[in-house]
Amino acid sequence: MSLNIKKEDPRVRRTHKLLIESFGKLLTLKNYESISITDITKEADVNRATFYAHFSDKDELFEEVVNESFQKILDPALGENNDINETIIRKVTISLYEYLEEMEGKCSQYNDATKLLVEHKMKLTLSEFMFHRLKQNCKVNIAENVLKVNAAMIGNAICGAACMGNTTSIDILTDEICYMVLPKINSLTM
Repeated sequence: MSLNIKKEDPRVRRTHKLLIESFGKLLTLKNYESISITDITKEADVNRATFYAHFSDKDELFEEVVNESFQKILDPALGENNDINETIIRKVTISLYEYLEEMEGKCSQYNDATKLLVEHKMKLTLSEFMFHRLKQNCKVNIAENVLKVNAAMIGNAICGAACMGNTTSIDILTDEICYMVLPKINSLTM
C-alpha cells in the first residue's frame, strides 16, 4: 500500500474504507475493466490525489477489496487456534467456494478477467494462510523456503478445487482436496 500518512488517523481509515466501499458498489454496477479511477473518486467524493495516497492503482484497490471480503468469510470459520487438519481444510475449501459464489453474485458482468484476478488473490491469500499454519505446526528443522513452497502448492490446490464448484458438488470437492493435501500436511507437521 502506498499510504504514507499514519493509518491510525481516523480520517485516513474512513477515507480508505470509503474508497473500498465505493469500489465495491461500482463492481455491482459495472464490470471491473470498465471502472476507472475517475469513477471510483466520483463515487467516493474524493480527488485523485486522495485515491493515490491510499492505493497505487485500481488493481491494488481490487486486491484489498477481495482480501477484505474473503477474510470476513474465512475468519469465523476457523476460530482462534492455529491447527491445520482435515476440519480446517474442509472449512477453508467451503469458505472459498462460498466466497467465489458470492463474488459471482455481487459483481456485475463477472467475466473471465475478473475471475482470474479474484482467483490470483485467493491463491496468494491461501498460500500465506497455509504458510502461517504450517510454520506454527511444523516439525523442527524444516526450512522456511520449503514451507513456503508447500504452502503455495496447498493453497493453489484448494483454490483450484473451489473454482470447480460450479461443475462439482462441494462434498466431492472437499473430499478430494483433503485426500490430496492432508498427506503432504501430515508429512510436514507430524
